[in-house]
Amino acid sequence: MFANETQPATGDGMPAEEARLVVLVVDDEVWIAEELALGLEEAGMAVKIATSAITAQAALAETADIGVVVTDIRMPGEDGLSLVRRLVMNRPETDAIETVVMTGHATIEDAVAAVRAGAFDFVRKPFTLDEMIAVVAAARSRAATKRHEARSRVQESRRLAEAEAEREEARARDPLTGMPNRAAFSARLAEMTLDAARDGSGMAVIAIDLDGFAALNEAGGSAVGDIILQTIGARLRQAAGPEWFTARIGSDEFAIASASCASQADALAVAERLRAAIEEPVPQPTGALHLTASIGVAHRATADRVALDDAALVAGSVARREGGSRCILFTPAMQEAAERRLTVVRDLPHAIARQETAIYYQPIFNIADRRLLGFEALMRWRHPTLGFVSPGEFIAIAEEGRIILDLGAWALRVAAAQAAQWGAGTTRDLYVTVNLSGRQIAEADVPGMFKAVLDAEKLPAKALVAEVTETVALGPKAGEVVEAIRALGIRVALDDFGAGYSSLGVLGGLSVDTVKLDRALVMRVVTDTRERRLLTGLVSTIHALGLKVVAEGIETDGQLQVVRQAGCEAAQGYLLGRPLTAAAATALVTAEG
Repeated sequence: MFANETQPATGDGMPAEEARLVVLVVDDEVWIAEELALGLEEAGMAVKIATSAITAQAALAETADIGVVVTDIRMPGEDGLSLVRRLVMNRPETDAIETVVMTGHATIEDAVAAVRAGAFDFVRKPFTLDEMIAVVAAARSRAATKRHEARSRVQESRRLAEAEAEREEARARDPLTGMPNRAAFSARLAEMTLDAARDGSGMAVIAIDLDGFAALNEAGGSAVGDIILQTIGARLRQAAGPEWFTARIGSDEFAIASASCASQADALAVAERLRAAIEEPVPQPTGALHLTASIGVAHRATADRVALDDAALVAGSVARREGGSRCILFTPAMQEAAERRLTVVRDLPHAIARQETAIYYQPIFNIADRRLLGFEALMRWRHPTLGFVSPGEFIAIAEEGRIILDLGAWALRVAAAQAAQWGAGTTRDLYVTVNLSGRQIAEADVPGMFKAVLDAEKLPAKALVAEVTETVALGPKAGEVVEAIRALGIRVALDDFGAGYSSLGVLGGLSVDTVKLDRALVMRVVTDTRERRLLTGLVSTIHALGLKVVAEGIETDGQLQVVRQAGCEAAQGYLLGRPLTAAAATALVTAEG
């Protein structure tokens, strides 16, 4: 059968994948199959023999490592080409098989049919052993390569899927506490809502806002704040129990939900249990910290027309207004407020496009001579049905999502354009201050935004001032962003200083040019002699740091007199000027000359 037989080199250097592959020889003439098998084995290949397509199929089922099938075309029963087609069509690439077709009655049609069937090669009988070994070795190598590449793709796909699953898990988790985050809570709440609607089960949401956390965080630093949040998060999970889904949804906000809370009384009982857990002292090296919480509770029984999470937030805001450290159950009387919030949440993303927003400008004056220095840009929203919506209402909602980024960018563009108009119409060096939110600092290219408006309006950098609160300025990315803003020549003002806990120590480390004293501080100093002395010392210290001072919220002559005596050089407030439309502010600029 074989002519000019020679002994080929063994496969000692063959890759492991290829070396494992078995060759299956299929021929109804047993002696031919045995001779070919012997030759292939002597060449270092593992070989099995089958005498028909049926026995070949059995061998394939028994041995997963068969990588090459050498088959005769013409055999009783199923022929070789049918076998080839079945192997090519039904075999996954991770277990790829290459086929070699041999025949003693070859025609061009046979060769074409073999290729179309998917055969690796077509060999005519008689053939030399060297010829067949070379063909089978090449087929085995190709099968090994296909398997390796397919398995690599599967492994890579699995790795990517696992990595994506890990990323998805990370996106759904709060990295500090390990609790589900706002996105995960919203998704779970949607599932619970569907379940409750289907089976009529009791559903409740509890919203928790830690009272005074910002002050504790500022006083003790982020490390202390982190410990507080981790401790409270762990307590809430334990106190709520497994039937409640517990999440951290904001910096100092948590929420829990259950689709199996039978009654309002049960929901309130859980809320009180959570409040007690929160009010347990939090151990610290310097002494225990004591926290309270404003907790809103919403149950499906009384909040059927609004989303339960919004209802719980409304009840929580009532608890906060009443002094905190309490649990408030959402009632039908709060329905209007909840529906108003829903309207704000729904319509706020479209307010700019619908031209419902506007920038008002509150004048800032030099105290000594009442000379106009500039304006603070303040956002206003006139809703078609709600009328004027307070910034305190819609800005807080905007900061819950990315809409604050759009509003902030829009406000900067409008304020810069207005500053350019005033600059072209007067020789005065007026400026406009623009407020920046923590989310803008963290997520937007704020320096790039400022540079873009300076270039677009051909505006000098001194015409704009960026305002940040102390909380925002102490954020992880804020220092870098503030430095980049100041590198453009734009001044930075620290807003709301004295609103709560404010440390003089932090001023030396903040890259700002101006400190704006909050209205709350101004109101205190008028009635308290000690506070007036403290204010004078505070202003002197700020000046010693090379910073300027603006007093906000001036509403009476007495307040203006006190801040003047304390050394403040500038002021703003209703006594000096209410927020003005662009037209009214332009008229003031013109009148000032």
